[in-house]
Amino acid sequence: MPSPLTRSDPHPFPEPWPAMCEVGVMTSRPACAKVPNQTMPNHPPVPPASAAIPNTVAPPDPDRQPYAWPKSNHLPAGPDAEDAVAVVAAFGAVLESSGMSEALALLNCRTRYRFTGFYRVDPPVLRNLYLFDRENPSLALSGEVTQLSDTYCGIVAAARAPFVAQNATDDERLSAHPARDSVVSYVGVPVRSTDGRVFGTLCHFDLRPRILPQNELAVLNASSQCVSDWLTTNARFAP
Repeated sequence: MPSPLTRSDPHPFPEPWPAMCEVGVMTSRPACAKVPNQTMPNHPPVPPASAAIPNTVAPPDPDRQPYAWPKSNHLPAGPDAEDAVAVVAAFGAVLESSGMSEALALLNCRTRYRFTGFYRVDPPVLRNLYLFDRENPSLALSGEVTQLSDTYCGIVAAARAPFVAQNATDDERLSAHPARDSVVSYVGVPVRSTDGRVFGTLCHFDLRPRILPQNELAVLNASSQCVSDWLTTNARFAP
């Protein structure tokens, strides 16, 4: 069986997997382009935002392949496959045409993380608003509320900065964290309102170790602005 930290599966983004995480930096904010409405399969929002993973969710598959997202033609190919700006443009297009669940599926299918989600920071709690689980794409379990201090999203909100844990069980920063033994890998970025306040997080996480793909922080950081714009434009709530 391959190591959980070794990339061994076919993948639409054949980028190198560094031994240590790198912080990607966007040089400019990509446009969150709109595209005509399309008929797309419905993947409802699913499980929770934090350490507590519901018992109804299937256990992780060690040999899991990347989720075969049915609209993968939206993703850049060839020389643009590792272009964070192109990926975020695709994310923005799907977000506008099909909504958050499909857009999270697009982000998720490029990685080996099991979960990709958006959570609202509402101290002292964290609210699960949207979550994509590649092993249970049709499971609808949104709405769970968790103590913010018990989650890695709480670290993102407190620091107002990205947070990455590739293997929480070996991470001294998390030695006493409540989520350490259940959420083993995590990468999350703040989602900010127009006045700069952190009101949510956009993140990938898994129940087993994962190496952060190259450029993924750049993709999540830029995508977070698309999320903020979409939530405001569609009046989902006031950031």
